[in-house]
Amino acid sequence: MVVLAPLLLNQLKAGGWLTLSGILSSQVERIQNAYAPDCFLSIAGEREGWVCLSGVKQVY
Repeated sequence: MVVLAPLLLNQLKAGGWLTLSGILSSQVERIQNAYAPDCFLSIAGEREGWVCLSGVKQVY
């Protein structure tokens, strides 16, 4: 997910939603940092050590 950040953010329009799932709890901060400041991802759900992150690409 970190390696894909530039590609995904480039394809996402300003104001568009991005949801990433299948993320281990231990990876959340690293992934959030990879997508910031263009998209601030927050935890949308968590289950048994797995997390779903979701956020909106910033409008500049």
